Amino acid sequence: MKLKARKTPPPPTCRKKPVILLWTGWFGGDWAVSQGNVKCGNMQCEITSNHGRYKSSDALIFHGVSPQVRNPHYYPSKSSRPPKQLWVFRTMENPNIAERLGCKLSSFHNNRFHATMSYTRQADVRLCYGKVLKEPHDATNHNRNYAAGKTKFAAWVSSQCYPGRTSFVKDLSKYISIDKFGRCGNQRCAKDGSCMKRIGLQYKFYLSFENFICRDYVTEKYYRNAIDNNLIPIVVGGANYSDDGIVPPHSYINAQDFSTVEELANYLKKVAANDTLYNSYFKWKDSYKILSPCSATQSFCELCHKLCDDKWVTEKSKKTIPDLTYKWGVHRDNCVNYPDIFHKGSDGKITIHPRVY
Repeated sequence: MKLKARKTPPPPTCRKKPVILLWTGWFGGDWAVSQGNVKCGNMQCEITSNHGRYKSSDALIFHGVSPQVRNPHYYPSKSSRPPKQLWVFRTMENPNIAERLGCKLSSFHNNRFHATMSYTRQADVRLCYGKVLKEPHDATNHNRNYAAGKTKFAAWVSSQCYPGRTSFVKDLSKYISIDKFGRCGNQRCAKDGSCMKRIGLQYKFYLSFENFICRDYVTEKYYRNAIDNNLIPIVVGGANYSDDGIVPPHSYINAQDFSTVEELANYLKKVAANDTLYNSYFKWKDSYKILSPCSATQSFCELCHKLCDDKWVTEKSKKTIPDLTYKWGVHRDNCVNYPDIFHKGSDGKITIHPRVY
């Protein structure tokens, strides 16, 4: 049975044109979003980086891993803020990465922002690396053999060699064949997409291992690298993969669904050896569609629509986030490391702890 696309009511018209001011840069450079008047459905929004528009702006955006966000002197004074102007903390990076980029939050950042834009469920505007739509996608998928021509087992592409993740890949490679690309491997992989396309034609599995296991965090490693190239992703992450609003059902193999690394490897061998079982991991294409990457402009449009809601703006502008250093801090409520999940016993065997989040 084909599922109908989810229908959402059109956003309300807005009596004003909200102005969003990009106060900081994006990783120290320009934002990857068009500035000027932007059409957001049936309304107009303006995005600018001109600090001269400070007083007339409805929201200021502070990029969480931009160097300026660490500098207290880079912020406008709180006393100069227009009463209903919102200061918004925006980031797509998890807390561990932010800290490694030198952007660890301090007490200065508490009681400074009114709203957040991030990948977490608690964000006021949720950002994403990929978006799942419930709708028919490709009628030709019914008879396609996704295993055809794939003579190699698993691939991993990574440029960030974090010890916990690298160690787990090494342990898993004792049981299955894993070809490693990028700085953490011995094979090069161009960033123009051609390398991933070749991998998608030759390999059956892709290691979609997030750099850290963080609540709600699922990135291009699943969406763009694996799914876009018709690979079965083997996932390790902190997202709720059973939520079909995040990833389609039966589109992945979760390492944390197994008790040991050996058990995981044995199942992968079983899937690789059975074309029918392998192709079952692509059945989701009959009913779902994935858009990746998500549009940065779309996320700003979502904020614009919220800025048209006087009740929401009034409520948000009256209070600031008192504990941003905790909400976006490096601790177990937000992220765990690979050794917290994958434990090596005295016999050398790796046991896998259940999902944390």
